Amino acid sequence: MEILHRIIQKMVGFIGRAIREARIKALQFQLKYMQQFLSVQMEAIKRQMEHKQEQLFSVPSAGAVLKYRVAGTVAQRTLHNHKQPMQGKIIKGIAGFYYVHTAESGIYECKAKGIFRNQKIKPLVGDNVRLTVIDEAKKLGNIEELLPRKNALIRPAVANMDQALVIFAAAKPKPNFNLLDRFLILMKYQRVPVIICFNKQDMVSEEELRLLKEVYQRGGYEIHFTSALEETGILRLRALLQGKTTAVAGPSGVGKSSLINLLHPEAEMETGAISAKIERGKHTTRHSELFALDGESYICDTPGF
Repeated sequence: MEILHRIIQKMVGFIGRAIREARIKALQFQLKYMQQFLSVQMEAIKRQMEHKQEQLFSVPSAGAVLKYRVAGTVAQRTLHNHKQPMQGKIIKGIAGFYYVHTAESGIYECKAKGIFRNQKIKPLVGDNVRLTVIDEAKKLGNIEELLPRKNALIRPAVANMDQALVIFAAAKPKPNFNLLDRFLILMKYQRVPVIICFNKQDMVSEEELRLLKEVYQRGGYEIHFTSALEETGILRLRALLQGKTTAVAGPSGVGKSSLINLLHPEAEMETGAISAKIERGKHTTRHSELFALDGESYICDTPGF
């Protein structure tokens, strides 16, 4: 029995050593495999880092200026990142496309993200936005964010206006005072200051102009008379718009587009003739559009009403 017991002990010891050796070999194999795996991963990461460095220090294209230090000096390089959001202002919106002016790179044709539609938010001309460029060559982008609005008008549908310029004709067509008063009430409700401009002053007498001015000055409104045909009153009107973003509105046929062309010749807006039969004009403005008079002054032309 004692001999059998010793044999069993030796066998148990042998088996134990064999198991430990097998475990050690298995662990060594796993360790070797992990070393190979990590080596492959580190090589891949190294290649990615080298690729990014090549992109960063490659010959740049037009875009934002990137400053970096080389040997204690500051060098300027141009780098455009298509994924980097830019800030701009919507200057025109047509059929779901929004044209956004940016100080850095000009105008981009953009679509609004679906989240705005889901939240029932509609971008408006005059909105300040953040956009992401998706094709620099074609000037295409996506509107990612609408920045907080100063205000949002219902009619005309524009945003961030400092004041409104409502234009009526002193004659041909005769001013629709009911329509003018409704517009004034709407702007009063939306807390937007209004300048009233009567165009075609050359077609009425001084007495008629005096009566028009007297009636609306009593209501606290700024009254201005112009003649797009004779190009009178334009300089004073421009002074009233200085440093402001102004929504321009008025019925068709009053000479609104003609006045805007005088204020901003680059606009080259279409002008229409007056119907001799009904003394009404054709709608030549079909969408709202923002024009820069200078670096601080903007006018927003809106469709006739």
